[in-house]
Amino acid sequence: MMSSNKAPFSTSASLKKKHPKTNRGGKDSPTKSSSMAATEGVEGEVIYRIEGSKIVPVNPLDHVDSPISPLFSEFGNHLKPSSPEVTPIKNKGGAVDLSELTLKDVLPADEFVQQLITRNKFNMTVEELKQEVQRLLDVLPLSEGDPVRVQAEKEFWKNCKAKEVDVYRLASSIMQFTRVNNLIDEFDALLDGAPMTLAMYKIGIDNGDFIAKYSYGIMLYRGARGVPADKAKGRAIIESLAKPKINSPLLGLPPAMAALAGIYARDDKNYEAARDMYLAASKKGIVEARVALGRMYLNGELPVDHNMARKCFEEVIKSENDNAEAHFLLGTLDMMSLEKESGEEEQDEGKRRSKQKSAFQHYQKAASKGLPEAQYNVGLAYFRGQGVPKNDALAIEYWKMSGQQGFGLAQLSLGAYYFQDEQPEGQGEKGSATTNQGWDPSKKDLMQAQKWFTLASRRPGEVGLEGQRLKAKVDEAIKKGGGGRKGRFCTIM
Repeated sequence: MMSSNKAPFSTSASLKKKHPKTNRGGKDSPTKSSSMAATEGVEGEVIYRIEGSKIVPVNPLDHVDSPISPLFSEFGNHLKPSSPEVTPIKNKGGAVDLSELTLKDVLPADEFVQQLITRNKFNMTVEELKQEVQRLLDVLPLSEGDPVRVQAEKEFWKNCKAKEVDVYRLASSIMQFTRVNNLIDEFDALLDGAPMTLAMYKIGIDNGDFIAKYSYGIMLYRGARGVPADKAKGRAIIESLAKPKINSPLLGLPPAMAALAGIYARDDKNYEAARDMYLAASKKGIVEARVALGRMYLNGELPVDHNMARKCFEEVIKSENDNAEAHFLLGTLDMMSLEKESGEEEQDEGKRRSKQKSAFQHYQKAASKGLPEAQYNVGLAYFRGQGVPKNDALAIEYWKMSGQQGFGLAQLSLGAYYFQDEQPEGQGEKGSATTNQGWDPSKKDLMQAQKWFTLASRRPGEVGLEGQRLKAKVDEAIKKGGGGRKGRFCTIM
């Protein structure tokens, strides 16, 4: 491993976000114009949580994937495919008995329903909206062509339109509520809003809603609890929207174009077709498509070209300066160039510091938008004093922000900092900066170390295994009333 003052930073962003979330027409939900996109992508939709009296968007919890590097270092994952494999969900958590669904399974508490109504300016009371949802629940077990169900769906659509209720937004909110509660309950009490959401999307399709058709195709492609995946049918719907027939009034739905590009890359390994479709989507306002295109130039799906990648990310921040992933990857490019040049010849100190500062600024902007990988890197910069004066207190704060979102390396780093026992790999080795970054015994806190190693132990892959190993060491140290020997090395792999 390189000495700590030259090692690169974390080199991936939004690792569990599969294909780009499309541009949102508002904080929580999409607008209905053809140039915007729904909140859903092929995988990695907006996740919400209940915070006090509000439902707020948060980042997904699982961000760590392989490969993993040592503690207080980085995990090099910018080479990860721009569109990782999607595992179709046949019936996640078991089948759903549609005849037993109740309003509590698909709608939040009344206070949150009222928030939904107010935010979207629906002209319905809480009780009226619940009555309309119940109307659909009563016929949901029937087949789609059943006359009774068809009539109920017509009544539902007519009443929603009369009361200015956007059926697409209502359907998406039901799905978001399901995700929140399944996340909170850790699948102990799964809710079953997906079949209702799918039914509402289908009603929208029957009434000419192209955005509903897009989301319907996405749900079929991915599957959900109670909605078995049908990748072929889902893909066909997405493709029909992304590449409509010549005589179609639809010119190509931008979010569908971005989703189809992901399918080309992931399923077909047709990276040239993916490139062309991402480019077309980006020209229609889907900035995430431009980010995905830049990633393809980084990870080798297209011929590696850091200049083209940088151009893509810089174009994104020109139009959307708060795009976290673009800032993160620009910071990554700065650090990658630093690493490359340090391997060729000793850099001019001023140039090296300038690039470290530039990388830090990009990471900091991404961190301010809640990206846990960026928060980890900002903490790492403060811990090492790279691009910014060394400040352990700020390092800990940023690692905590990242660790609280489930980012495994931040959790391991916090545990190691409070354990003050094993040194991260590379510290103590010849040529490393141990004298500037040695342990401070006054910071030792075995209970905090146990807490963070316990959280890390629940992560997937190598991070989880390392968390388990270190938790066992802390547990033993607590039993003995003190820590283990100092000066040993700690590796994740």
